[in-house]
Parts: sequence; C-alpha cells; structure tokens
Amino acid sequence: MDYTLKHSQALKKLAAKGAPVIFSISTPGTYVEATDEYTDPVFEEIAGQAVEIPGDPEEYKSMELLGTEAVTLFFVPTVFGATPKLHMSVDWAGALRTVSQIFPIRPAEELIAARVIVV
Repeated sequence: MDYTLKHSQALKKLAAKGAPVIFSISTPGTYVEATDEYTDPVFEEIAGQAVEIPGDPEEYKSMELLGTEAVTLFFVPTVFGATPKLHMSVDWAGALRTVSQIFPIRPAEELIAARVIVV
C-alpha cells in the first residue's frame, strides 16, 4: 500500500484545523581539543502541522509529568517520513517546549503522523 497518499491527506486536513510548527535541535558538532572548539555544528528542523489533543493522565503519570505544563500534539510532518526526535524544541501556545515522548504512526517503515508529548 502506498502511504504517501495517506500522509498528504492527513497533512491537508491538519493544515485546515491545526497550526504550522517546526521542531528543531542544535548539536555542537565534534570537539577539537587542540583548538578548544566544536566543528561542524548540526542544526536539524522538522516542519509540519500540529493540533493539541487531550493528554492521557495515566500516560502523564507514568512519565512523571503530572503537575507540569505537558501538552500532547497530533503532528503530521511536511515531509513524508520526517520524525521529530527527543529533546527537540517547538514553540507551542506561546511557550518554547521540549519533546518528551513520541508515539509514531507508521504502518509501513515511514512516519505518517505522531502523537508528541511536549513539556
């Protein structure tokens, strides 16, 4: 089955009801002791559409997130298969949040969408 069509349909639906988001992370690269600097820093971005959905209190409890500002997003990447990673940052509801957990939806190797918990 070709899931690219399912992905594009999901992205279109979410674009109508959700908001554009960009998950990002920066890593310093390789440390060079001789110069005491990092070379080749890496900046990674995953763009897409998201909508806030109700979080699962039991899930939050097991992750020790009760009492935090945890939010669950339903996310569809712009690029089929692009997957947010733990510790990526995203601006949501006026706050910079960090990815705490990802529940991918990938019926065949490539990600179509994901539930992403951010704090």
